[in-house]
Amino acid sequence: MKGKSFEEKEFKRYNTLNNRNDIILKIQSNIESDYRYFEETMQALENSIKTISSKIDLSTQTLKTKYFRPLYANTSNKLNAFKLEISYIKEEGEKTNSDYIDRVEALKKRLEDELFPIRAKLQNQKLIKSIEEEIKNERQKLLQISNIEDKIKDLQTNKNTQKQNFLQGYCDAYYEYKNIIKKLNERANSINDIKLMGSIKFYYNRFKKNFLEFFNQKSNELRDFNLLSDRESNSLPNVDFDEHLDEITRILDLILEGKVTYRKYKEVKESVKSLFQDEFFDYWELIIGNDEMTNMSPGKANLAVLKLLIELSESNSPILIDQPEDNLDNRSIYTDLVQFIRKRKENRQLVIVTHNPNIVVGADSENVIIANQKGQDENRENISFRFEYVNGSLENTFLKNDENKKLGILFSMGVKEHVTEILEGGREAFKKREKKYGF
Repeated sequence: MKGKSFEEKEFKRYNTLNNRNDIILKIQSNIESDYRYFEETMQALENSIKTISSKIDLSTQTLKTKYFRPLYANTSNKLNAFKLEISYIKEEGEKTNSDYIDRVEALKKRLEDELFPIRAKLQNQKLIKSIEEEIKNERQKLLQISNIEDKIKDLQTNKNTQKQNFLQGYCDAYYEYKNIIKKLNERANSINDIKLMGSIKFYYNRFKKNFLEFFNQKSNELRDFNLLSDRESNSLPNVDFDEHLDEITRILDLILEGKVTYRKYKEVKESVKSLFQDEFFDYWELIIGNDEMTNMSPGKANLAVLKLLIELSESNSPILIDQPEDNLDNRSIYTDLVQFIRKRKENRQLVIVTHNPNIVVGADSENVIIANQKGQDENRENISFRFEYVNGSLENTFLKNDENKKLGILFSMGVKEHVTEILEGGREAFKKREKKYGF
């Protein structure tokens, strides 16, 4: 499947950006801490000056002669000048803090912009793993090239028979991949707006690296094989299996006839084992409408994978989905996501966590569960426990009054009123939008 393994360079980039983000957050925390200490210091100085000024004023009033008054006046003038200096320092400190915070926020914004597409791709990788689990169940039929060392030992006495056994096993493994792809393609054809296309690929670079480790690089015997030629690291050409098998056969013949030069301490049986190592893999392209998955927005890609997971699954167990509306606009939610949910809930139980009213109301939810955590919002307290729940259909309706207010926020109104308040922002907000739209 395209993007099946999260590329190493993207992992490195992702970790680097996260480390930078951690450093920036630490710097921001230190700036905030230093500024709080600066404010406390300036406040302490102002309080001290205020106390000293009060004592000077009191002392001036209690003087019995005029001789010391100039000294007190001079001190008072210096204190006033110091107060002005502190005000100036406070303004400079506030400006400095604001400048540094703006710079930190700009860095955080730039890092977040770089991290967003990588996180989206990583999220899609996690979703795709569910499909891989489905495929893995089909792979149990794959021929395991086992006990290969014992078979290689018999090659000297019965080379032709053993050679054919190896090649037949290799062919069986390849065609089992073809059967898996055919089966899943047939199941995917029943999905109207999604196209899942599978093909067989081969890890050429990994195969070449592992296999050539056994041989003297100066020898010319293996240089002309396409199977062992140089390829770009991200190259994924289709496998021409007839040509591929022909080269595997010819390389095996060279080994069995002793026409290749081995490195010191390398063994024939290990090289044959490496030659027949299963480096095939199934590669999938997902297309919805006219868009390939790699060109989709994160929201549309998530929706495509969600549809694929549910459509390809043969299980009848309930499905739990957490906020499927993420990164989708409301039109896509109603025209695509809601219609898909309405269709699928006929034969599968769907449990959805959402903050979107289109999903709750538009999908005709049979049972709405409202949760409340004590202490999270003012005037939204529970009766007894930190977490409490109430559930029912949208037809469950009654308004809050003085009597049922005593029952706690969840039991003070009907399910419809909770949906209106939580998902629509309340009756007044809904009416205001209705008026703005001119409905």
